Amino acid sequence: MRVVRVDVDSKLPSVQPVSAEVLAVVGQEVKFSCEVTGHPSATLTWARPDQGLKPVTPLDPRIQAADSGVYTCQVMNPGGRLYREVEVVVEVPPCLTILHRTAEVTQGER
Repeated sequence: MRVVRVDVDSKLPSVQPVSAEVLAVVGQEVKFSCEVTGHPSATLTWARPDQGLKPVTPLDPRIQAADSGVYTCQVMNPGGRLYREVEVVVEVPPCLTILHRTAEVTQGER
């Protein structure tokens, strides 16, 4: 005999990113999240579409330029699955390199 249990009380999860865009500067600590509701509780996974929607590990809190891109918040429960996107924009501060050059100048010459 096979018993199949159907939870008729399952509701599609709801997900809202806290912000659709996160701005950061290289080296800055960054955290972003999604607010998730649903019954039963939904599982949340972060992924990057440019990496085939495979789950990504949490970012190093000190963000790097390579961390720029779109991240997808995936939530799932027996009621269904939803996706929301968050764009991470990492700004790289300008870097100025001063080259030291020595020149000899004689008074009266151009």
